[in-house]
Amino acid sequence: YIQVPLAYPRERKRRMNGGEEWLPLCVYDSSSGGFLTSFFPCYWSDYYAKNERNPDVTELAPWVARFYK
Repeated sequence: YIQVPLAYPRERKRRMNGGEEWLPLCVYDSSSGGFLTSFFPCYWSDYYAKNERNPDVTELAPWVARFYK
């Protein structure tokens, strides 16, 4: 299960019930043959599908760096 309340508000609204009830999303059900066959987009998986990862960049983001000055 994935606990939907941990999702971003935008993600909650994309759920089949519009995010009204924050029920856990079952991702594996042995009686139905295993893992879900549907794709459920999430913020970070979508982000990295569109933005290249660059682990060599170690500079803090400006909104984080200001806390360490």
